[in-house]
Amino acid sequence: MEEDVKLGILVMLLTRVTYLEGPVEDLISHSTLTTLLDYYSNKVANPHPNILVRIVRNFKYFMPLVTQQFVLAVSSRLNQPCQHEVDKCQKSCTMARILLKNLELQAESGFGEGQLAHTLLRGGQANQQVVAVSVPFIVK
Repeated sequence: MEEDVKLGILVMLLTRVTYLEGPVEDLISHSTLTTLLDYYSNKVANPHPNILVRIVRNFKYFMPLVTQQFVLAVSSRLNQPCQHEVDKCQKSCTMARILLKNLELQAESGFGEGQLAHTLLRGGQANQQVVAVSVPFIVK
């Protein structure tokens, strides 16, 4: 099987997993999220990160994404210097903006505000620090 066919099948399966109602822990693991960010940053045709957007829109994944520093990883994609591959960099910036906008919608909902406030007040020190650094990127 060709690599593109294998990759297409994998993306299709991941897309279907995002439609499951219950949370899937491996879907928001650091390695999965990093791989998806890299995939959508390097994708030639369509920079719209469908799988990542579905993950970000799921309120069950909101706090795990914040505490795993996903917000910081996405925002760092916006600040990467564009020297050689301008088209690739523009796609990466577009993807990051889409994801941050969806994280912003989650953060500004009643649920998101409550989760962020609870973590800042009652969470462990490491989680409090990550949330405190992430808030400026997702709350306008």
